Amino acid sequence: MPDIRQTLIQSVYKLLRPLVRVMLKHGVSFNEFAEIAKRAFVDVADKEFLIDGRKQSVSRVCVLTGMHRKDVNRLLSERESDTWDIEPLGRAARVIGGWLSDDRFLSKSGRPAILPFDGEEESFSQLVKLYSGDMPARAILDELKRSGAVDVTETGKLKLVSEAYIPYQTDAQMLQLMGVSAEDLLSTIAHNMSHPPEQSRLQLAVSYDNLSAETVREFKCMAEAESLALLKRYNSWLAARDRDNPHADTIEEGGEKVRAGLGIYYIENTDKL
Repeated sequence: MPDIRQTLIQSVYKLLRPLVRVMLKHGVSFNEFAEIAKRAFVDVADKEFLIDGRKQSVSRVCVLTGMHRKDVNRLLSERESDTWDIEPLGRAARVIGGWLSDDRFLSKSGRPAILPFDGEEESFSQLVKLYSGDMPARAILDELKRSGAVDVTETGKLKLVSEAYIPYQTDAQMLQLMGVSAEDLLSTIAHNMSHPPEQSRLQLAVSYDNLSAETVREFKCMAEAESLALLKRYNSWLAARDRDNPHADTIEEGGEKVRAGLGIYYIENTDKL
C-alpha cells in the first residue's frame, strides 16, 4: 500500500508546477512564495484546526505548522491590519449571464437582443445596473469589448458575440480567476476526502492519453459546444434563484448565504506520463 504522506507530497509537487510557471512568468520569487505559504499555513491552522470548547492559541498554531512563534505572531498581527481577499469576480460575467437569461434582454427568438447603450428599459446600461451593481456601464462595456464578448454595430448598438467572458491571459482578472477556480476544485477534493460518500460533492473528469491530433481537435470543439450549452442552462436556473437578482423567480429570505456552482475545464497536454 502506498504511503499516504508521500503520495500527498507528490501530488502537491504536481499542482505546484503550473503555479510556479505562472509565478516565474510574472516575477514572483521563491522568497515571496514562501511568505505567502507561511501566511496560508497560519491562517488555516488558526481558523480550521480548533479543539472543541477551547480558544485557538499561538502555541497550537506553532505546533501544527512547525513555524516559530515570532513568525506566527507577526502573521496573525498582519492579518488583523490588512486583507488579501480577492474581490469577487464576475461583474462582467454576471452581465453576460443576464443578457443570456433575462427575458427583457432577449429577442423574440430567445437570443440575446442587440441593445442600445442608454435607455430606461432594455438597454445595456439597464442590464449593467441590474446585474453589476454600482459599476459604471461604460467600464463594463470597455471590458467586454476588450475581451471580444461584445461588438458595436454600425448603428452604435451593442451585440453579444461571445456567450462567455474570458479575460486576456495577462489580465489581472485571469490571475484572480486562477486562484478562485483552483481553490474551488481543491476545496471540493478536500471535502470529499474528509466526508462519507453520501455527503460528497460532484467531482468528475475524463481523459485519455493516446489520442491523435485530429481526435483532439474534434473533441475540443465538441466539449466547448456541449459544455457551453450546459453552463447556459445552469446559469439560467441559478440566476432565477439568486437573491441578489431583484427579478429572481424564487426569493427565499433569510438563512445562510451559500455560494454554489459548477466549473468545467478542458484538459490537453503532451507531457510524458
